[in-house]
Amino acid sequence: MNNIDTILEQVRHAPVPPRLAMIDGAVMDALAARPESGAIARPASMAAIAALMVGIVGGIPGSNVPAAAAAPLGSPSPLAPSSLLVGQR
Repeated sequence: MNNIDTILEQVRHAPVPPRLAMIDGAVMDALAARPESGAIARPASMAAIAALMVGIVGGIPGSNVPAAAAAPLGSPSPLAPSSLLVGQR
């Protein structure tokens, strides 16, 4: 652990590299050359608004429709093993 502390102390007291003086200009030039972020933000915001509207409309309750049967293939058979074991111990 002392090695890390020593290395960090040396880095803190080391002189700043001269290339860092030019980094601000390079970053600003790269930002200026980048395409406008609105080109991506507009379709994303439209998709978010559409999803919000679908969620709101989907959340409005409709008419009272009876729920579908729990068994997808009809009512369970009275001879199914699970029903034959009910009450047996």
